[in-house]
Amino acid sequence: MGCVAEDGPVGDTTSPNSCEDGENCPSLSGCAPWFAVEILGIGEDGHVASLFPGRPSPDGVTFAVTDSPKPPPLRVSFTRAMLGRCDELWLLAAGAGKADAVRLALSGGDVPAAGLRGRRATRWFIDQELADALAVG
Repeated sequence: MGCVAEDGPVGDTTSPNSCEDGENCPSLSGCAPWFAVEILGIGEDGHVASLFPGRPSPDGVTFAVTDSPKPPPLRVSFTRAMLGRCDELWLLAAGAGKADAVRLALSGGDVPAAGLRGRRATRWFIDQELADALAVG
């Protein structure tokens, strides 16, 4: 594909292909893939991929996370812009503990999962325990 957000060690922003300076990074429309279906889980805090509440969502295609609040601490993730490049977005959630996060995501609240949409469809797949918790609250 030819798009590299970073080709050095984690945290190395001096690479000639680094997107940090905004100069060498190809635009999303120029090289980023388009997905037919993306499948994402949602955390109890409303995070998806490695986009966590209260943390910035970088530009570009991918980004390194060096201090994730959830294990593992070192991760590579798609950016929010990349997560929106799909025909269908499927979000999976299970357990009553995710009810608040799902409510916030569905209502446009302040969680990373809020506002993510597939171009043609956005589908939520939840278990009965979560459905019951959502019906009560």
